[in-house]
Amino acid sequence: MENTYTLTLKNDYLFKLLLGSEENKACLQDFLECVLDMPAGMITDLELLDKELSKDEITDKTGILDVKLRLKDGTTIDIEIQNSWSTEFIPRTLFYWAKMYIEGFKEGEPYTSLTRCIAINLISQGFKLNSEVHSAYRILEQQTYQQLTDLLEIHFLNLAAVKGVDIRQ
Repeated sequence: MENTYTLTLKNDYLFKLLLGSEENKACLQDFLECVLDMPAGMITDLELLDKELSKDEITDKTGILDVKLRLKDGTTIDIEIQNSWSTEFIPRTLFYWAKMYIEGFKEGEPYTSLTRCIAINLISQGFKLNSEVHSAYRILEQQTYQQLTDLLEIHFLNLAAVKGVDIRQ
């Protein structure tokens, strides 16, 4: 009798193999261009980084990311897969983003040397914020919706909302 397995990107191992390995950088580039709405070929160089976020003190909380990378322009990106939504997810996303944002920032450096950080979260089920397939968040002024900065960007991909979507649209 033959055992068969159904593997999807919801499998942590497969997710990290497909989007977090040197061998599959082309796939990662295509994924990022799609999610970040960039023209094909726009991302020409990226560097996969150590997935463990640095700690300043021994008592600091450790953060271990699924996929962490840096683009040629200095933008740092965290890509996370989560099988189900929880109330911890937004605070954890902001924690990971904040740690990435200040990582490597040294005393005496100008604040203008801090670079853009993007968090991309794939949620398999139970996404609670809306029914959209792709939601992108930035800091905006509440009355005019003017963007304050492009340094913070958080994306959620609601995988459950993809079911039944005509991909030819």
